[in-house]
Parts: sequence; structure tokens; C-alpha cells
Amino acid sequence: MGDPFARAAASLLARLGQEAVLRSGEATRVRVERGVEVLGEYGEVVGHRVSATLPSAIRPRKGDRLAVGADLYFVDAIGADDGHLVECTVRSA
Repeated sequence: MGDPFARAAASLLARLGQEAVLRSGEATRVRVERGVEVLGEYGEVVGHRVSATLPSAIRPRKGDRLAVGADLYFVDAIGADDGHLVECTVRSA
């Protein structure tokens, strides 16, 4: 049957993601979320960021270029990686 978590991750990106190109030509799907709150030490909102969720297998790295439609981003930081999906903080180019 395969790994149910791998199927769930692929299904999530298939339904909620967009076509994207990482680095210089690696086609993938990505879910971009804008306005993600950044919390301070006491739970207060100290800022907002853009988050991108990608398949872990594509192995994004800090500084990678990510093209999503007409939008261009650069990976600033690698966050949580559960082995199926990785969350990255990205910034607009």
C-alpha cells in the first residue's frame, strides 16, 4: 500500500499547491502562504513572513531560487521537515 503519510503529503500539494520551479529547472509543487505571523518571546506578534511548503525529496537549500507563476522568491531559512514536506521561509526577489 505504501506510506500513508507520503500519500497524504502528495495529495496535500496536489490539491492546495501550485506549480513551481526550484533552482534552475526542478519542477515541483509548492504551497505558498503569505502573512504567517511571527511570535515573540511572550506570544506577541512581532512580524509577518511568507512560508513555502515543498516536498522534502527536492531538498531545498538556503539561497535557492523559487519561481511560482509570475512570483519569484528566495529561500531564507529551512524550517520543519517531517521527511515528507519541508516548510521554508522565503522572501520576494
